[in-house]
Parts: sequence; C-alpha cells; structure tokens
Amino acid sequence: MKIVFLTQVLPYPLDAGPKLRAYYVLRQLAAQHEVLLVSFSRQEDRADHVEHLRQFCAGVYIVPMVRSARRTLCAVVTALAHKEPVIIARDRVAAMRRRIEDVFAAHGPVDAVHADQTSMVQYALGAADLQTRRGWCWTPTTHCIRFFVALPNKLATHCAAGCWRGKQSGWPPTRRSVMLNSTK
Repeated sequence: MKIVFLTQVLPYPLDAGPKLRAYYVLRQLAAQHEVLLVSFSRQEDRADHVEHLRQFCAGVYIVPMVRSARRTLCAVVTALAHKEPVIIARDRVAAMRRRIEDVFAAHGPVDAVHADQTSMVQYALGAADLQTRRGWCWTPTTHCIRFFVALPNKLATHCAAGCWRGKQSGWPPTRRSVMLNSTK
C-alpha cells in the first residue's frame, strides 16, 4: 500500500511522547508499505533529523511551521467566528495544502492517509477531496489505516462523490474512526 502519513511535528528526534508514538507507527508501516511522510517542521528540526526519516520512508516532505503571538490571536478570532477548535484554525496553513497537492502530483493516488494528530485531519479530508476530484475514488475498508475524524459529517460533505464499493451513494460515516482506501 501507498500511505501518506501526516504529522504536526517531525517525529524525530525522539524527545516527546507524540514523536515517540508517531515514529514507531511510521517505522512499522514503512516496514511493509510505501510511506510518504508529510510533516510540519519547527526551527529546532535539523537536516539530519529529516535524513534519518528518509532511511525508511519513501519520501519526506516538510513544511515550516511559523508560530507567533499575532498568528495565535488571529487563530483565536477565526476559531470563535467559525465555531471550531483554536488548534485547527492555528494549524491551517496554505503551504501544507500545497505540499500535499505536490505529493499527490508526484506520486499519484494513495491507498490510505493517516492523520497522526487531530489538527492534521483537515489535511486528510483535503487529500480525500483531492483524490475524488482526480477521479481516484475513496472507499471505506477494514484493511486500511485508521484516522480519527472529529466531525464525521464533514467527511461526508468533503467526499461529495460518496463512493462506496464503486457505487455512488450518500455514504455518511457514523463512527469517529473511519477507514479509507482508494480504488482506481
């Protein structure tokens, strides 16, 4: 399987709990699948950290995450106006959307998208929409990697094609955990 693995923090070095979990999930997936890591990076992330991840990932794509008091304030205002969590508004970065589009353009359709943190689900939903727009229909399956969807109805909205085993339907997922897979 070809899997896009989305993380809010570069999962190396192993100096924090979320990094440890993401790193070992990533390693296990990469042992059996083609994994494309797409991650935000921070100022303290170094080139040798990225090179370490390239040892077992088919591709590592990073987007600098710039944090500031002004950006956080804007995120709070946006979150209040749109009735969404601040972390979602704060981590909505156009450069990440463009990077994911570039990954899909370079690697074609993928079989699964794993959003490792809640704030990355917005990009997984965008990836599902991107695949649908390109004619690569997504179907739920028990053989794929889970990613947690905070608002299942939002997934139904984003997957306008509503593909279910090759048929068009109004597939509204009812569980917080949704399995996704692509078919050509």
